[in-house]
Amino acid sequence: MKSNETTLKDALSAFLEAHGLQEKLLETELRQKWGTIAGHTIARYTQKLYVKKKKLYLEVTTPVIKQEITYSKSTLIEMINKEIGKDFIKDIVLF
Repeated sequence: MKSNETTLKDALSAFLEAHGLQEKLLETELRQKWGTIAGHTIARYTQKLYVKKKKLYLEVTTPVIKQEITYSKSTLIEMINKEIGKDFIKDIVLF
């Protein structure tokens, strides 16, 4: 490969980063995998899920699930980042 050539993967990654689409793409991936990552029970009681500035915002409908997420926050963050394959989430905010 010549010095000015780039791979398709690198080109797509640069394009997504330049247009601010990388976070949205990863958020979509997280939404698709949420049931697998968090488990069926937590996913069932999750009303809204969105990411902003490396924070995962979750609207959860029951206090019991909110408490469970609060207690296992660091483990859940590790599981999300492992599943996504990037250091994507730094904190979880419940509302």
